[in-house]
Amino acid sequence: MICPKCKTNNSSDEKFCINCGAELVVPNSVKKEDNDPQNIWFKSKNKKAMIIGVCIIAIIVIVLIAVLIIEFSKSESEQKAQILSKTIGHSTDEVLKLSDLNLSDKSTYSGVSDYIKFSYICESADTVKADGVVMPKWLITVMADNDKVSSVVHYDFTVMEESYKGIETDGEIKLSKFSKGDKFSRVENEINIDPYTVEYKGDDTEVYTYKYYFLDTAENEQARALTVEVKDGEYISSKVKTVYPAGL
Repeated sequence: MICPKCKTNNSSDEKFCINCGAELVVPNSVKKEDNDPQNIWFKSKNKKAMIIGVCIIAIIVIVLIAVLIIEFSKSESEQKAQILSKTIGHSTDEVLKLSDLNLSDKSTYSGVSDYIKFSYICESADTVKADGVVMPKWLITVMADNDKVSSVVHYDFTVMEESYKGIETDGEIKLSKFSKGDKFSRVENEINIDPYTVEYKGDDTEVYTYKYYFLDTAENEQARALTVEVKDGEYISSKVKTVYPAGL
């Protein structure tokens, strides 16, 4: 091996030049252990494990971000309804202690008192005209049975602001492709309109009702009330009711 400093010819076993003592470096040398097949296998395995770990962390972060977006996107009234739903099964006294919700046993709107049953109610200060009748933008009703909260319902009257029939869609909403146990988020994407009511029950069950209408092939308006039952975020069942003008 030629010394890079003094050009003395050294044997291949020498690490330092026998003439000047300079360190002898083999050009383009590769450590023996780097060529070891077993070492290469371990490095490859560790690299794959690292990639999988990064992917798992990325998925967790994406899911958490999605959950936060959903939670923050909920309206103030929806958040209030969820707070009240935690009192289902408890005494009405506990509900009335939630003073921030301004619960009352009377409505300030005649349309609400005439058509909606409730034990206690929380109403929006903002109003809309639904079928020509002034209604609160939203309201939350509490039903009690034997002085215990049995259900909580959130109403969104903006759904009927344009028409008493609800929201206009391109056609009938069909959920036949969904089965019990499917994620409700998938069902929601298919429905793609806001619910008119959301009823919270005591067994973590929620019932969503959608009011909508569309034009059939004969250009006739068809109004529907779609009810979807959900439990723990999973689709349970749905049913559709054809709504006639006399029944509105």
